[in-house]
Amino acid sequence: MLCSRPSVAQMDRPKSEVLARMRAPGSGVPLDKLDRVRDAIRRLRDLLIRKEEASDLVKEISREVTQIEQSELVDLFDEAGIEKIVLPPEGNLPGYSAKAQPYYYACIQAGWPPDQREAAFKWLEDRQCGDLIKTVVTVELGLGEAEKTKKLVEALRAVGVAYDVRKSVPWNTLTAFVREQAARLSLEDKETLGAVVGRIVKVTRRKDDG
Repeated sequence: MLCSRPSVAQMDRPKSEVLARMRAPGSGVPLDKLDRVRDAIRRLRDLLIRKEEASDLVKEISREVTQIEQSELVDLFDEAGIEKIVLPPEGNLPGYSAKAQPYYYACIQAGWPPDQREAAFKWLEDRQCGDLIKTVVTVELGLGEAEKTKKLVEALRAVGVAYDVRKSVPWNTLTAFVREQAARLSLEDKETLGAVVGRIVKVTRRKDDG
């Protein structure tokens, strides 16, 4: 069989147009479309990497901020015998005010071992502070169990529904409690409640400096 020669029009087609009509082997998708897909994936990959790096950087900066606020500056303020100081504007940087003040924080961490969490809840209950504890009951119900749902409020166990009970204390509620009771709490009490009581130097931007 004789092979037909390509027409003049076919021979004059730009190579780019010929390549654009090529398809990836076995996919039926034009190569140019696949290249665009890969380019988009590359951009997303680079952004995800930058996001991870930025997240790590934020965590590192946050740790350093905490160390300076709660340790370094507190010690320096004590050595200088001052409670506040003003940092005037410098070049394009605005002025800031720094003031030493009490610091309170308490949190019964969700990641603590069960026995450690229960010890914290028992501590509160033993001191008639159990109303700080919030109890969440989680129930798993499938389709067609509407009747069980209605009866659940009356008697969970009576209807044979498996449920999970979890206790928690909002960190801001517990922190407020620790602030009020700080003078009465021992070191062991603070450890039980995941509480930190001390001083901090808060640095804030001065509004009158623009």
